[in-house]
Amino acid sequence: MSVKDRQEAHKDALRRRQEEGYNRKDDSGLFKSIYKPETKKDLFWKCTEGEHSINILPYNAGDRDNFAKKGEETYCCEIWVHTNVGANKDSYICMKRTFKQQCAECDFQDEMRQDPNCSDEEVKKLSPSRRVIYNIELCDSDASKGKVMLFEASHWLFEKNLLEASKKRKGGGYIYFADRKDGKIVGFKRTGMGPTNTSFTPFSFEDREEPPSKELLSKVYCLDELLHYPEYEEVYAARYGKEKAKQSKVEEEDGGGGESDPDVGDGVLELGEEECPIGKEFGRDNAAYEDCTECQNFDPCADKYKELEEEEEARIAAEEEARIAAEKEKEKKKPLSREEIMRQRAKKTKETPPTSRRSK
Repeated sequence: MSVKDRQEAHKDALRRRQEEGYNRKDDSGLFKSIYKPETKKDLFWKCTEGEHSINILPYNAGDRDNFAKKGEETYCCEIWVHTNVGANKDSYICMKRTFKQQCAECDFQDEMRQDPNCSDEEVKKLSPSRRVIYNIELCDSDASKGKVMLFEASHWLFEKNLLEASKKRKGGGYIYFADRKDGKIVGFKRTGMGPTNTSFTPFSFEDREEPPSKELLSKVYCLDELLHYPEYEEVYAARYGKEKAKQSKVEEEDGGGGESDPDVGDGVLELGEEECPIGKEFGRDNAAYEDCTECQNFDPCADKYKELEEEEEARIAAEEEARIAAEKEKEKKKPLSREEIMRQRAKKTKETPPTSRRSK
């Protein structure tokens, strides 16, 4: 390699190192992200306290979206995330809650749940949280317009309230805020910045001056393609350490030396387990508490809620049918007035009913 080539190589390495350093400038050195390493940190919008207005932009889903088919237009990517995993406090997508696959952190939580020395609060902290990611255009200032940013938020605090507000359209129906042509500017106010004091006030929907341009929509990201989907062994190593992970791998390849773990399977929740870990009524109290969003039994509990709701609707319909039948039967047994008797007799004889003296 010539001197000139070496100089150019050094320059390229230095540029690359500086660019990588900029992308990591906000990292603490501890937390592993749920996103692929090449995802730039400056793409993300950090929602501060105060009033904001955004355009939520539609995009075409990839092949790892949990609720949309590949190529289908959608407006958000919804996932479940484990945080503070292991000594490095890493974050990983929960493959069990998101894709019904096996998850090492969920298995660890099951172990802790059986440990009499582990409190319910400690077990609860191991539950995954429900997160939502959006492509947005920030409308707070003219300088932000025309730029696509990523916004990640809590499903419980943001998406849930956003959807509830979008259902309150005058005359019924939904406000389709992310529609390319007829979408709305979403307004809201954030209060608090901590994990326990953050809230978003009721959302507002304002008409756009014009739909998002084709140029802007061409800049959106396929959100599910930005994410890192961990293997079971990776999360296991983060929780227990690499040495134990290697030992477990060797035992697995050798066929194992102990009894099999009945809780380790394909990662699908046992729908027959009707139990609420916080002591509420299974099914009936579904989604009624903030703890529900992190509960591993949420899906079967939601199924039970639907079952109870259908039973309640059937009961109400049966009661209404019985009430109507009783009213009809009561009407049959009700004594007729003299005028009604005279009308019925006149109808039979095809005569004009006589006028009641009392009516004169």
